[in-house]
Amino acid sequence: MAAIVFAHVLFPDHVNVAAYSLQLDRLADETRQLIPFKASSDQKIAALAEVLFKREGYLYDFSPASWNKTINYFLFGILDSKQGTCVTLPMLFLAVAQRLGVPVYPVHAPQHTLLRNRDPLATIRNIEATSGGTKLDASYVHEDHIRKRPSIKVLTCTP
Repeated sequence: MAAIVFAHVLFPDHVNVAAYSLQLDRLADETRQLIPFKASSDQKIAALAEVLFKREGYLYDFSPASWNKTINYFLFGILDSKQGTCVTLPMLFLAVAQRLGVPVYPVHAPQHTLLRNRDPLATIRNIEATSGGTKLDASYVHEDHIRKRPSIKVLTCTP
C-alpha cells in the first residue's frame, strides 16, 4: 500500500489508490485459487509465480530505454504495462505475497533487487522476480560479483 500511496502523492491525477489496491487484491485472489489447504510458503510462492508470470504475463522490460521510463520505477507502472525492472517486479511480487501471508522481503545486490523467503521450513530461499523463478545464493555471488564479507566479531559487554 505504501508504494501506491507514495505514487499517488507524486501523480495524484493518475494514481487511484483504491483501484490499484483492488488490482493487487485480484492477483492475490487468483493465486489463492491455486493454493492447496495448509500450503507451505514454497507452494504459495510457486502459485504466485504461476499467476504473475505465466497467466498474467508480467515480464522484464528489455527495451533499451527501460531505465529511462519513469513509469518503470513505480508499482502502478508495472500494473498498467505488465512490464517492469528488477525494482518493480520484486515490488509487485512482494505486494501480492504480503496479501497471501508469504514471509518475503526485498534484498538489494549490486545493481539488482531480489526477494528472500523468511520461512525457516522453506526450500525456496531466493525469488528471482525478473525471470519468474528462483536462484541459489551462489548464482548471485557469481553473476553480480558479490565479494564475501570479512568475518565480524561481536563484542559483548557484561555489567
